[in-house]
Amino acid sequence: MTLRIRLLGLFIVACGAALCYGALALWPSDPLGGAPVEHAIVPLLRIVGATVAALVGLLNIVAGFAVAALKPARE
Repeated sequence: MTLRIRLLGLFIVACGAALCYGALALWPSDPLGGAPVEHAIVPLLRIVGATVAALVGLLNIVAGFAVAALKPARE
């Protein structure tokens, strides 16, 4: 049962890494691009979305390492 839990932890880490990669792909290459304020809302929303995705991914990575490293409570 310990191997299954460790594999689950590694799977959670992999999902967190995928979220961080998705956040990097979502990040705009030129955040404002010299656009006026009314046209800058979409890049700003992409920045906010990428930041939230990166934070969730990092929390997922930490949780996955905790699951993989800590001893299960039922043992």
